[in-house]
Amino acid sequence: MADCGSSGCGCGRRPQLLRFGCRGLLAASAMAATASAVKERVVPRTEMTNPCSRATSRHVRKVLEKEILKPVQKAGVASWPQGCPLDPARDLYGHQEKQKQKKRGSTTNWTCNICQKVFKSEHYLDLHMERKHMNEAPATGVCLADYCEVFDVCYGEAKFRRPKAGENGLPACSNATMATARRRCQDGLNKCLSLGDEASRKLHSKFSRHFCQMLDCRIREEQHRENHSELMPVV
Repeated sequence: MADCGSSGCGCGRRPQLLRFGCRGLLAASAMAATASAVKERVVPRTEMTNPCSRATSRHVRKVLEKEILKPVQKAGVASWPQGCPLDPARDLYGHQEKQKQKKRGSTTNWTCNICQKVFKSEHYLDLHMERKHMNEAPATGVCLADYCEVFDVCYGEAKFRRPKAGENGLPACSNATMATARRRCQDGLNKCLSLGDEASRKLHSKFSRHFCQMLDCRIREEQHRENHSELMPVV
């Protein structure tokens, strides 16, 4: 019988393991430990450096197109005044978003249509856009993420996602933040929709009531409660 030495592999106690040899068992154990350590070692992904959130801007862009841009176009307003922050031509990431292409049926194949490079995820394509193609962004580009409170998408698209005080370490609704968002909302409407034109004036009034005047924590909480109750299953 082979001498197991001080390895503790138990060769003397378990003869059925002799054919593998103690050295083989020890080597296999070491390999398993190494594989486990490699698996646990997670390399953090590289994050964006631009303070304007691309993900939040996407949420805002989606609502903006549906709730503002399309109704304005339908009302016959042909162009945006110079300096309008809601003008799609001033969207900081608008052009870059149009140059992104996802392979149909795949979530891991994204192509940059500016230079044709392929990436494993949208995040790394966004990172590439930031590093290589910011020259494609407008010089006076507007960060749509700044309007996330106006459209209630700072925490995602679902309006009931705003956390309660201290929940998940995220801040609860702040009336000071809402006041800032209300001023930004009203300023944007004033710059984008002329009160001298009837169609623009009607849209200005409608959007002001629907968005700007709703920017209050008490009102927002009631809206979230209603949205949440609508999504509750009926038993």
